[in-house]
Amino acid sequence: MRLELDGIGASLESKYGETIVRHIVPGGAADKDGRIKVDDIITGVAEGPAGEMLDITDMKLTDVVSKIRGRAGTTVRLGIMHKDSKDVEVISIERAKIPIESIPYAYMIRPGVGYVRPIRFSQTTGEELEKAVSTLRTQGMKQLVLDLRSNSGGLLSPAADVLGQFAPANK
Repeated sequence: MRLELDGIGASLESKYGETIVRHIVPGGAADKDGRIKVDDIITGVAEGPAGEMLDITDMKLTDVVSKIRGRAGTTVRLGIMHKDSKDVEVISIERAKIPIESIPYAYMIRPGVGYVRPIRFSQTTGEELEKAVSTLRTQGMKQLVLDLRSNSGGLLSPAADVLGQFAPANK
């Protein structure tokens, strides 16, 4: 279960009939392009270089997302109103594969104490955990909080791999 989507790599929210960018996925198409920012409002969506721009005001978020997502390598045009402007900029962006991390949260919560929160167990979870723990150790981590609250589950083998990184062998 390796999770990935095709799209622009942005999380959206619908509020008062507007579609607002809430998160840009690091390494995703929007991040690499650099013109779309958190808190920008998406006002329109068009397929390809010549498609008609569709006003998405008051459109259900699931419908907006389905119009923005598409096969990697194809182009979508978005009407974007940046947070400090009332002008709409039309941005063409090529959709790409967007890997979905199973460990989006890994940081130091205080000196010597690291925090890691896996949100699911996928093929890459063990590898992601090793990388996160290694990074935290270089930052001085001596203790670790492994937060499994609200973990949606997933594959058994990666869950066992995570346990194996902390439990002695054959226990």
